[in-house]
Amino acid sequence: MTPAEAAAQLGISSRQLRDLTTDGEIPFVNIGRGERATRRYDPIDIAAFIMARKKTACPSISAPAHRSTATTSAVVGIDFQARRTARRNAKLKSSKRGSKGR
Repeated sequence: MTPAEAAAQLGISSRQLRDLTTDGEIPFVNIGRGERATRRYDPIDIAAFIMARKKTACPSISAPAHRSTATTSAVVGIDFQARRTARRNAKLKSSKRGSKGR
């Protein structure tokens, strides 16, 4: 099978096929006689590549795993003005108690 036919069967570009071949992921037969390889692909090797890459389910669309923690947030808002007022009132009460003894 020619590189164009193999790429068409895989649904990829000829360049991507060449890169996969160069990386050793898809074997080829060199039918060239010179320094430059003339590549041909065995349909069995293309089918084996497809089977090796085939996945049964995509993790992004499969059923979500059970979570061990709650998904809702337990954040509570803080009223800083109320805390400041309470602290100020506490200081005023303690200073009034201390001034009675003088």
